[in-house]
Parts: sequence; structure tokens; C-alpha cells
Amino acid sequence: MRLRPLTLALLFLLGGCGTDASRETNLTATPSPPAANLLAKQLCGSDFCWVAPLPQGNTLRAVSSTAGTSYAVGDHGTFLRFRSDAWTAATIPALAEGGAPPNLTSVWAPKADVAWIAGRGGALLRYDGATFQRMALPGRTDAPDFVAVTGTTDENVWAVERIGAVDHFDGAHWTTPFRLGAPAVGAWVAPDGQIWVLGQSSTKTVLAHFDGAAWSEEVVPAAPDGITDPRAAIAIGGDSQGRPWLAFQFLVTVRDDSGAFRVVYKADNRAGSLQSPLTSMWVTPADGAYLASGADFGSSAVTRIDASGASKQGFTTSNGDGLVGTYLGSGPGDTPWVLGAGGEVRDVGAPEAPVRTIVPQRGSCARVGDGAVCAVKTAALDRYELWRFDAKGTAKTLVDTVSGLTGEPTVYGDANGRFVVRDPSALYVRGPGGNRTLPLPEAAQVPTLDVVLDEAGPIYVLRQGCRLERAKVDDSALVRIDFALTGNQKTMGGCALHHPATGAVFVTSDYYVNPDAPEAQRIMVHRGDGVFRSEITMPKGRYLLAEALAVSKSERLFAAFHDPQATPPRQVFERVGSSWQALDVPVASTPMLAMQGEDLAVVSEGAGEEDRGATLHLFRGE
Repeated sequence: MRLRPLTLALLFLLGGCGTDASRETNLTATPSPPAANLLAKQLCGSDFCWVAPLPQGNTLRAVSSTAGTSYAVGDHGTFLRFRSDAWTAATIPALAEGGAPPNLTSVWAPKADVAWIAGRGGALLRYDGATFQRMALPGRTDAPDFVAVTGTTDENVWAVERIGAVDHFDGAHWTTPFRLGAPAVGAWVAPDGQIWVLGQSSTKTVLAHFDGAAWSEEVVPAAPDGITDPRAAIAIGGDSQGRPWLAFQFLVTVRDDSGAFRVVYKADNRAGSLQSPLTSMWVTPADGAYLASGADFGSSAVTRIDASGASKQGFTTSNGDGLVGTYLGSGPGDTPWVLGAGGEVRDVGAPEAPVRTIVPQRGSCARVGDGAVCAVKTAALDRYELWRFDAKGTAKTLVDTVSGLTGEPTVYGDANGRFVVRDPSALYVRGPGGNRTLPLPEAAQVPTLDVVLDEAGPIYVLRQGCRLERAKVDDSALVRIDFALTGNQKTMGGCALHHPATGAVFVTSDYYVNPDAPEAQRIMVHRGDGVFRSEITMPKGRYLLAEALAVSKSERLFAAFHDPQATPPRQVFERVGSSWQALDVPVASTPMLAMQGEDLAVVSEGAGEEDRGATLHLFRGE
């Protein structure tokens, strides 16, 4: 097999990259399709475009506004601009050849056509309304992670590194005049140009200050009432009087001119409390603040307080999806933009102007024919619209609706244009051959794990407990297929469906030969008609990574294993004869494996989505 790696631009996952310290670099943005507003369009980058959710689904982490223009940035190079009640988009290219677009964490707009942008992996750029100019720190060969960029003019810009280094640009040169005594959290520039930088370590919270002449640093006191928690600082802002506001997960404090800290907000953080921790803070020009909170179990929320700490107003900012990590930033007038996971942007000050708001269309999508079909949630909880997209992902057509659903649907498709919408209790079949519904009996007791539509006609359903069912073209019900498992099925690890080509459907099941010796695992392969094909012993001392299995049309077997004692600990292997052979593909976390005929695709992510990128590796079968 031969390997051809591709950067997976659709996911925009950040790859490890270095900086060019010798010069500044101009980077050209990849524009989105032209649009009156972004709600009907998607973000494209490199060879990939967003199909769902639209307009894009990357998490946004910072926003800045000035003179009627707003800029928002986020994960995987996402860059949005708001002007005249319309959003447009671009993707910041990779900083290094072969890498992925950087994750962006901060943006500052000194004027309408200029934005300074900072992020991970050395991302420090200036946008002039048309291109991105990459900034280089002199004498640096590393790629620092930046937590903030701010300033007063293009000739007075501050960039703060996560490690605590504070860099300054005077319009011509970069210097590093100060280093914080703890990792940095954020920075704020007061109306008179003085800068405050918040930092935290495992033992202390520090606040650094530059008054225009000299730097100083103080430790924020830990009061008996829990004024600070060194592990929980989240943001810094400030008011029109030049006073810095510090936000922690359950507390907000203001530092007055005498150096004393006054608590203006405190939440209940006792064990068992349902109070959600704060995720962001934005201080208004009128000396109040908006506080964002979110939790896994409920809606994100925003609360406005005044300088005395009195609660003014609360806003619900999501529909109960539990968008953890809501971020706030300057919006139109005295109100903020609220940024949420999955690309949400909301304006709490203009609920009557929905064009300002980006609420990505959530739902499930699948490749169908030469395009895609997505099930998109409507206002009715049990009703979804089915939209078909062309091969480029730009044109869409409403093809059907499904109602009466008992849960969130999943879409599956085939190359002939047929697709299935899977509800927990039924399969809704659409496309060539007519529409029909296949019930899923015992859905609560035996949940469905996967569905395959074979272009030859049958539909296969894999359910919990390695239960395989099939419906032929004219069947109105699924029929169970028995395939022989060994007596060790009680210690089975898992089962998976594979569909590498038309007429080729396989089921793999892994199990322990001896439950007291978990390293003694085997993999069995059956055809979709239940016929046993092979039983293979896994490599000694290696553990199969969850669902990281693939079977080719000719029944070649690929799998990803983990061995904590090996270097690297995670690897992808092919079964060749009676042995396993490692493939040359870097794997830092559990990869995804898929087959098309004899070709293998491996999506390999880095150690963490916020730190590294994802690469699509294609192994061409010989």
C-alpha cells in the first residue's frame, strides 16, 4: 500500500507548527461563498467545506467590536466578520507547510478594517481587511501559545503568552518587557492605556500592572470567604474608571484605586450545588458586567450585574443543548456578543434582529449519491427536515420531513441515492425503491448501534449484543441473522459493521479468550449473511482501541492497538498472513478507520483537539 497524507481542513484541527522568526509573512484568507448573510452559507477551507451544521460548527472563543464592525475567532482557523447586519467568513491558513489552521483564542479590533488575532502554536496575526500578516517575535524559534492580544493603537499592541511572557509591538519592533510570575489567563488595557495581566498557578493568583513607566506584580489575596481560588481564574476585564475586574469560576472581584479587592458577585460552589461555574465575563462601558455560565446538564446562561453587584437581568443563550464554554466579547453598543460551542453567535441586545444571530442548524448528515442528506431539527421537537446538498455542499433542496420521532435521528446513505433516517424505534427509508418504515422492536432493551445500506439492496442493522438483522428490498420487517459465536461471547468486547464495497458487508467481534487475562484478545470476522470467515489473535501485550477496526473488500483486516510500554504507544496495523505489520501513520489518540474497496482512510487526531491537528491519511490498496 502507498500512503498519501492530507490535512483535514474540514475539521480545522491545529497541527504542531513553528514560527519564522526572521520575517513577517502575508497569508491569504480562504473566503466563504458570497452571501447577503452567513446563515444560508457555509465556511470552506482547503479541500473541505462545512455541510452541517451551517454556516460552520467550529467553537468560537473571542470577539471584538469597533465602529459597527465585529470580528469573532475560534477553533481551526475560524474567522468571522460582522458588518451591516451581515456575517462573512474566512479561514486563516496553516502556519506551517503540512499543518492545519491554528486554533484562535483572542481578537482585538482597533478600527473597522483592522483586527489583531492570537492563538495557539505561534498564531499572532494582523488582518488589514484583505490579508493576514503573520507577526514574528525576534530571536524566537518556538511556537508559543497566546492567550490574549490587545492594545490602544497599531503602534501599541500587547500579546500575552500562556507561559506568562508579555510581548509588545511599537509599530515597528517586538520586545518582551515583562514575564509574569505564573501562567497567564488574560489581559486588559484601561482607557488611559495602562495594561493589567492576570495569571494563575497551582499556588497563587497574580495581577501584573504596567502604568506607562514601570511594571509591578502583586499576589491577589486569598480571603476567608474564598475571594480567590488559584485553580479557577477565568477572565480579566475593566471599567471606565480604570479598575480591573477579575473573574473566577464562582466569584467576581473588582480592584479599587487603593489596591483593595471588593467582591461584586459570588455564587454557591458548595458540594451538591446546581450553580453552574462561570465561563466568561465582559465588562460594559457603563461599568456593569455580563457573566456567562454553562453546564453539561442544562442551558448556558448570561447574567448582567452592575458595579455594586446587583443582578440586573438574566438571558438564556441556548435551547437546552448544554453548550459548555460560553464566551463573551464586545458587541454593538453596550451589549456583548455571546459565543457558544458549535459556532453559535447571539446578540442579547437585539432579539428582534435575528439576522445578527448565528444559530447553526444541528442535525445528522450522511453521504447519499454524489451529495449528502442532512436531518435538521425544526421548532417542533419531534419533527426534522431532510435537506439534500449537492457534491460541493453549496446548493440544498428540501426533500422530505419526518415527524413523530422519539429521539434525535441519525442519517445513513448509499451511492444509489437511497437513505435511512434512524429513530430509536424505527428506520425511515427514503429514495429509489419507494418510502417505507421498518420498525425496531425491543428498542429500549436492544438499542441499535449501526446501520448499513448496501447498494445491492439489503439494509443491515447491528444492535447491542452483536445482534444482526437484515431487510431485503421488499421486506417490511427486519429479520435476524444468526452467526456462530464461540462460547466466550459472554466476555465479548464489542461488535462493528463494515461495508467496504457493494455486496461486501462484514461484522467484526472482539472477545477475551480468558476474562482473567485481558491481553488475550481475539477478533472474529463474519459476512453479512452470517458465514464465519476468520478468527485472529491480537498482538500480544496490545489492547484494541475502541471501534478502530476496518475490513477491506478482499477481507484484509486493519486495526489500531495501544501498548503503554511501546514507542509510539498507539499504532495502526494490518494483518498480513499470520502476523501484524505496523503502518507508518502517526496516532496520538484513538483514530477512525474506514475502507473503500481496498483503500484505507485513517483520521488521526493529535493529543488534544485544542493543541494539535487532525490529518487524513489515505492508503491506496495495491
